[in-house]
Amino acid sequence: MKEFKYGMRLRGFAPMCQPKEGFLRREDDTLGDYHDIIVYNRRLTDKELYEYELDDLNLKTYRVTYEIVFEISAVDETEAEEISDEMLANGEFEGYPVMVEEI
Repeated sequence: MKEFKYGMRLRGFAPMCQPKEGFLRREDDTLGDYHDIIVYNRRLTDKELYEYELDDLNLKTYRVTYEIVFEISAVDETEAEEISDEMLANGEFEGYPVMVEEI
């Protein structure tokens, strides 16, 4: 079963402080960045992340190379390309991706 982890940045695990649907367990954050880490059997929606003030710990970092290099947090390589394409459409830089790779 695939698991999805989220960081509780403003409060710890308690009733009504995190979504119920798909909840599997609570874990301690050994790095001390979050009050708790909560694990689900599904990906939470953007609305749930916002309403419960959670950080998505499932994102990966991709290096996107144009004439410049920058890093994008995305779920997968396709999403990294979509984000970079949107930045291109917004005129944030010129050119097309030369390479997209997970780092």
